[in-house]
Amino acid sequence: MTSPRGQRNYEKVIQGFQSWMNRQHTLEVFDPEKSPASTRPFMVMNDLQNYLTDNNNQKLNGIIDVLFDDSDGFIPTDIIPDYVAVFSILLKINKGPYIKYFTRHGSLNDAKLPFDPKTPPQHWPVGDNHSDFLENFCKHQWAFCAPPLPPATSDQYFDSKTVLPITFKKTLQSGISANLSLIHVHPCYNKLLPEIERRQVSPKRLD
Repeated sequence: MTSPRGQRNYEKVIQGFQSWMNRQHTLEVFDPEKSPASTRPFMVMNDLQNYLTDNNNQKLNGIIDVLFDDSDGFIPTDIIPDYVAVFSILLKINKGPYIKYFTRHGSLNDAKLPFDPKTPPQHWPVGDNHSDFLENFCKHQWAFCAPPLPPATSDQYFDSKTVLPITFKKTLQSGISANLSLIHVHPCYNKLLPEIERRQVSPKRLD
């Protein structure tokens, strides 16, 4: 494939989006015993989509206009809601114009994240001249892949690179095989309890 033109980071709408992401990220607390506590940033996808679509997609339309000289029919609904994370990652790594290629393939949408840096997903733009494209994408994808925490009865494991939406954590009891912790889960990702209980109970415990 022919590589798209470079991303014009000097444009005000691009700078505004980058600055907003740097300010707006939320921190996962995963090792509260350290001083300062060990944290990792993640983006709340609802906030991200609301930013882009606010005021009738004003910001998203502005970004599209500067990414492409001729939008050629490329519209916000090509990105919203299925490519919000992918689009944001591409902008973060200065590959925003590639979104036009990504939206042609369902194998490259948000639902397929996270990608494996050792195995390119189907239809990855292999013709790109930058050999570190996939590696760089995968390095930054984790901040956009925070998963909902499932009901406490679920037996689910997460990759060590996964950023969990835990915004507060305090160890209450340490054991040989498990620790008992008091946690706060970001409300957009909290599926630990049934909805009616989530409205009544805060904070929650997770073994």
